Amino acid sequence: MSPSPSLQENQRLEALYHYNILDTASEAAFDRITLLASRLLGVPISLVSLVDQDRIWFKSRQGLDCPQVDREGSFCGFAMYNQGVYCINDTLIDPQWCDHPLVTGEFGLRFYAAAPLCTSDGQRLGTLCVMDHHPHELSELEVQTLQSLGELVIEQLDLRLASQRLQQTEIALMQSETRFRALVEQAADGFLLHDFNGRILDVNEFACQSLGYNRKELLSLSLQQIEVDPLPLIFFQSLVQGQPITLQRTYRRQDQTTFPVEVRLGLIQVGEQQLIHTLARDISDRLEIEQQLKQQAERERLNTRLTQRIHESLELSQILNTTVTEVRQALQNERVIIFRFDSDKEGEVLTESCAQGCFSLLGNRYKDCCIKETLSLEKTDQVKSVADIYTDNLSCCDQELLIKLKIRAYLVTPILHGQKMWGLLVAHQCSSPRKWQVWEQELLVSLAAQLAIAIQQSELYHQLKIVNHELKYLATFDSLTGIANRRYFDEYLQIQWYQLSQEQAPLSVILCDLDFFKPYNDTYGHLAGDQALREVAQAICKAMRYPTDLVARYGGEEFAVILPKTGVAEAILIAQNIQKQIEKLQIIHSGSSVGYYMTCSLGIGMVIPSQNMNSKQLIEIADQGLYQAKAQGRNQYVVSSLSPSMSLN
Repeated sequence: MSPSPSLQENQRLEALYHYNILDTASEAAFDRITLLASRLLGVPISLVSLVDQDRIWFKSRQGLDCPQVDREGSFCGFAMYNQGVYCINDTLIDPQWCDHPLVTGEFGLRFYAAAPLCTSDGQRLGTLCVMDHHPHELSELEVQTLQSLGELVIEQLDLRLASQRLQQTEIALMQSETRFRALVEQAADGFLLHDFNGRILDVNEFACQSLGYNRKELLSLSLQQIEVDPLPLIFFQSLVQGQPITLQRTYRRQDQTTFPVEVRLGLIQVGEQQLIHTLARDISDRLEIEQQLKQQAERERLNTRLTQRIHESLELSQILNTTVTEVRQALQNERVIIFRFDSDKEGEVLTESCAQGCFSLLGNRYKDCCIKETLSLEKTDQVKSVADIYTDNLSCCDQELLIKLKIRAYLVTPILHGQKMWGLLVAHQCSSPRKWQVWEQELLVSLAAQLAIAIQQSELYHQLKIVNHELKYLATFDSLTGIANRRYFDEYLQIQWYQLSQEQAPLSVILCDLDFFKPYNDTYGHLAGDQALREVAQAICKAMRYPTDLVARYGGEEFAVILPKTGVAEAILIAQNIQKQIEKLQIIHSGSSVGYYMTCSLGIGMVIPSQNMNSKQLIEIADQGLYQAKAQGRNQYVVSSLSPSMSLN
């Protein structure tokens, strides 16, 4: 059945090998096509088959575990030479194939149809084929659909090859502008070279024609002017990490019309600069075909969309509100609620979405006497459907409550959290009976499962926020004294320095060192020393006046105070108050030579921040004062001023 080796076969194999696709990993683009082929044509098996010299290898396969088969006597090896879709409605009555092992053997092949994969220059690479164990007869529309999907396979092969070619020639492009221009001009896609700011540096003629500009006009634009939406930052981060990006974008032409494109982004090194190259293919026709296919999978698409909406937020209230809104819009019913149990049989309506004229149940509490028994916790896919409360077999108490709430029909499924029932997802029809469709029941069950995941994620998110808050506290505050640490002191000083330099207002700093603290530790022990530090820290805080004043542990037994908008006179008063507050503690210190109780020495520095100074110099001024206070006998404060050696000028 296969043609004998010849020049024509060698050329065909050369074309196949040129795509460099044999024995490569599965790719989502091809898997989507085979999945759509199976769903649309109603068959269990669909394959993208590539015919090698002695074998047929499957790039994508649905419903078949075998990665390849022998070419000898194969269906695909024969079908790829057909001048259109090759179809065998029933292999048992087909004289050519009725004795084939796949037909007579355990596999039991009864139906086969294939669209040849033919390149633009006529080379046959293989087929997009579908199979079944039962006879089929394709309609004219189904034949056209299979042919269109086969053309999509060729488009993906060409796009994949174009991307590979571009990546392989990046080094050569840097060395030769002529070769670079030749490559991009020959590309059957729009080519744009731009930097990370979106400035367009180079384009090919195809891009100009697609967008309606001449080359000069297009080079004067930025990428943001031709893209409808800006590219998210995360994609640039992936590119920098060496990950090529393929995604769908929307471009805007010069006449302001828009069109969808599939773009492949990659990095290229030009000298010391990294640039982004973009291959853009107009996919308007492809999307039209996909839209037709999507209409046949409305429930799956709707379920996916609602699930994505649920997971867009980690805030539980937002997740629940989104769910009830989207479910009611999808089902076109009159009310959707989420009911949460807070005890064994009692709970509250947490959120709802109501049609106009339907009264609210939000916040109402109810006792549920039978739902938990009706819905088995062992089956998470269970749903209860009531088309009419007057004709369905309901208990009297249930019926009375539903009549009171003016509910005529309902659909309910449990929301589980682990092995416990967290709550219920309920759809109400109030004005009339309603026979709930299977897809509606499946949708509710699916979303309840997603809600269970979202609830767990939300709880983890809130736990993470608590942990992050604790980590931030540990990074900001001193673990022993509970006041700010050195790191936060430095950050806060920089903030106040900048702000007061704009306002030209004074900024004071007080450095406070406990007198003879090492002998105190040696005499009373480190536990007593730690307790003394805690008490002193709180005493210093009591001496502050305004919320903007900051007390920090500067290191060891040394404390530091930042006093925004405070002159020398006020700083002296605060220093005196600090001494008084510490004196009130009456911490006995037998190792001190300046007093019976623990005392401190203080250095005061004050400046009006300006451009010819920095915050470190203010610390130096206060530190100089502290040094003088200690040198003069301790248990006192000294106001220090800026010395000539501290000036930047």
